[in-house]
Amino acid sequence: MNRNRIARLNDNESLDSTFNPPTGANDTLRSLAMQPDGKVLIAGDFTIRLLVWFVRALPAFTAIPPRLP
Repeated sequence: MNRNRIARLNDNESLDSTFNPPTGANDTLRSLAMQPDGKVLIAGDFTIRLLVWFVRALPAFTAIPPRLP
C-alpha cells in the first residue's frame, strides 16, 4: 500500500489504511507524537504548501501554519 512519506500503524503493527494524508514531509522529519484523540503532530525541516515547520494532521489533514513570535 503506497503512502505519502508518512504512515500510521495499528496496535497489531499492521498499516492503518484509514490514515493517508494527501501530502507528507518532503525533507527531514525530526519529531512526531500522537495526541490522545489520534491526531498526529510532526515537526522537522520540511515545507508543505508555503512554509510550515509544524503540522497537525487533522481529520481532514489540514496544515496549520506556525505561530511566529
